[in-house]
Amino acid sequence: MLGPPTDLPGGCLRYPAGDGAVAVVAPARGVVRVTLPRSGETIAGIRIGSPVADVGTAYGIAARPSAEGVVVAMPGEPPWRYSFSAEAGRVTAVSIEVEDTPCQ
Repeated sequence: MLGPPTDLPGGCLRYPAGDGAVAVVAPARGVVRVTLPRSGETIAGIRIGSPVADVGTAYGIAARPSAEGVVVAMPGEPPWRYSFSAEAGRVTAVSIEVEDTPCQ
């Protein structure tokens, strides 16, 4: 179940869900980001609390540093990516998002 939305820049809407999960919807584009719940993990087993080094081990050369942590391109159309936020060498959030998301 999604909670009531809050507005984001660009007309986007942020819908909270249980256990820290979030869905972000952009006008005319649909869902552009899903933040996994605190208990969630990627198919490679990366979750909140995982060492950032494990992201590189799991995803190899596809893992690229970003301002927030690490991003990993995923195949598909439109292009999607994993976005791993990090602090002090640990993953603090895991999202799946459209690469050119208009929402912040």
